[in-house]
Amino acid sequence: MKADGVTEVVRAYEEAYNNHDAKAINRLYALDARFHIEGIMAIEGKQVLAGRTDYDIELHTHIHIDPISTHGNKLRALVTESNEWLREVGIRTAEYESEFEVDNGKITSIVAKPVPATGGAIMQALDDFTQWGLSNRPREARILMPEGKIVFNAQNARLGLIMLREWKAAGE
Repeated sequence: MKADGVTEVVRAYEEAYNNHDAKAINRLYALDARFHIEGIMAIEGKQVLAGRTDYDIELHTHIHIDPISTHGNKLRALVTESNEWLREVGIRTAEYESEFEVDNGKITSIVAKPVPATGGAIMQALDDFTQWGLSNRPREARILMPEGKIVFNAQNARLGLIMLREWKAAGE
């Protein structure tokens, strides 16, 4: 696939994400697509990614993809993200050095490396929130994070925000 095709697919992904168009986003994923944020999470498969899409839409996620380079079927970019979860934990925007891989018009892989300030802030918030949840809302924490990993879907996005706001209020 030409680099222009990769850029076109990634631009369509950005537009669909910012329009909160789950169908358009999910149509862009290959069946075995992978999404990995280094040090934070890794998920695989179109169905799991569809849950992640619903989760992000519920959090009113917006992204900006600033392409750096293309090579073959890969596009490197700086991705900036904002959403309700990030704002609640005091992170205005998160930044990631990212690589998108596209084959036959479908995204097969997104690997994102948080810039140091983003990665540290997210991990600290996740660690603190997880400990609070397990101690203060264990039933809900087990729904949100069975086996210690977030299950991505719209319901868990709402539950997570409720718990997050309660955690923040308890700390004030």
